[in-house]
Amino acid sequence: MTIQHKEIKNKGKFYIEHNDVEIALIAYTLSAQNQLTINHTEVNPDYSGQGIASRLISSTVNYVREKGYKITPECSYAAAVFAKKQEFSDVLRQ
Repeated sequence: MTIQHKEIKNKGKFYIEHNDVEIALIAYTLSAQNQLTINHTEVNPDYSGQGIASRLISSTVNYVREKGYKITPECSYAAAVFAKKQEFSDVLRQ
């Protein structure tokens, strides 16, 4: 399963499709100050427990690092991951 990325204006998502159906996503907004806010994380229950959401978070972090942005994890899943993963602290908005 390949992670894809789509961004239109100040909104975007990292997502995975399986058989042309979106099964997982991280939705975000991007501010003019290069601040990416993760608004929502969702994985189809049929694919739960496979580490898909974690892979989406990692892809988002890699993207932010490449762009020099910072992240605000607004959704509860993303906030919990950022609270546990010290290796992501460099992209976390202070």
